[in-house]
Amino acid sequence: MKSCLSSKLLIVVFALGVFSNVTMSQETKSEVAQQESEVLFDGLENFENWSSLEDEINWSLEEGKLICSEKNSSIHQELELPNVCRIRLTVAYTGAPDFIFGFGVPGDRRELERLVRIESWEDSLVINAEEDFGIVYENVPKERMQFDVLVKRIVGAEDGIDPGFRLVVCDQTGKQLVAFAVEVPDTKPGIFLQNKSCELLTVEKLTIESVPDK
Repeated sequence: MKSCLSSKLLIVVFALGVFSNVTMSQETKSEVAQQESEVLFDGLENFENWSSLEDEINWSLEEGKLICSEKNSSIHQELELPNVCRIRLTVAYTGAPDFIFGFGVPGDRRELERLVRIESWEDSLVINAEEDFGIVYENVPKERMQFDVLVKRIVGAEDGIDPGFRLVVCDQTGKQLVAFAVEVPDTKPGIFLQNKSCELLTVEKLTIESVPDK
């Protein structure tokens, strides 16, 4: 199970009714629809495993949820991902839905821009990789959002991208969101969360689940 997001990534985020330069294969559709899975990691357990770029951790675990009311406060965990997995994330927010969910762990704040990340831009939610980005939601849902990210390692060049990982982001109904492909610099493997300016950011679900590699 030696694979990690420190490799170059191929990001594929799909949207219904929106032009996409990537055609979704029947295999990928089958993987997204796959229901049988095993939870490999639960971010709402073992709070002591989280670290922060700040001098102290301004997040807490309350009633089984990760809570943060401090702006520009982050937490992260270094971990490797299997060749194929699904990340499930549900967040609720008071005030502007202004947060970052990153794939990888920056060494400091200056490296944050190097992460492949899902983040809010005003009223939109985008997937961002340095100079490349794509719209996930043009208008973010009020109060709460939920999405799944299917991660699959690819072998051989695909769409002009070196071997890396393919990411497919879907909403809670299984609808896919806008698509593009990009190479990104290496970062430490792991996951990263930051409350940028929410009055209160609550992570209600954060799991990494196995998906059969067919």
